[in-house]
Amino acid sequence: MTPCDRKTRKCGNFLVLVAMLLWGARALKAEAASNFPVGEITSVSRVAVAVRDGKQTELAPGDKVYEFDFILTGHLGGAVVRLGDGTEVEMSADSGIAIVNYVFSPDKALLQLNFERGSSVVRTGGIGLKNPKGLKLVTPRTHINASNADLEITITPVAETLAIRRLPAGPQVLVFGTMSKDLADIRKEGSTVVTDAAGDMTVYLPGELPEEGQEEETD
Repeated sequence: MTPCDRKTRKCGNFLVLVAMLLWGARALKAEAASNFPVGEITSVSRVAVAVRDGKQTELAPGDKVYEFDFILTGHLGGAVVRLGDGTEVEMSADSGIAIVNYVFSPDKALLQLNFERGSSVVRTGGIGLKNPKGLKLVTPRTHINASNADLEITITPVAETLAIRRLPAGPQVLVFGTMSKDLADIRKEGSTVVTDAAGDMTVYLPGELPEEGQEEETD
């Protein structure tokens, strides 16, 4: 049995330890949490916690989230985070995200979410529509700009996968490699971008992604 099989204080402490290890020095240098909520938790399955100012809070539906929060889900758990601009993040088990920057006003729209582990589905909201370049989704190997899309981000030690679930005609998704300096300009719904451990990107158009366990044919 893992430390997160049930809702206990032990589980919460384990998640905080994981958060601090993932966040590393950034957690120590983070600014004080905002006094104003930027969104809320709309759903929780099993265990999810927020690490805020170095302390953990177990989350439940209706709880507010704040800029600089680090949100973690437990083993077999999950959570849905809805921000004030309508951006929604559906987190699967053993996933972690940080709300690094959030501004949504008549004259400014900025959002940065850092995805540290696991798998999450992002449905972009008003910030992406108003300022696509101001919406930044950051992973260990890439950062992503999107204006009006549903994206599934999966992070493993071997590779990162970005699956474009919804992309209406017109908007685009830009994926920048932070290790290889690759750039992918995605304009087709159903496309997938795979970034390997070295930071190299491969773009698969709809229907091209090999099934799990199936190797690509080579000449």
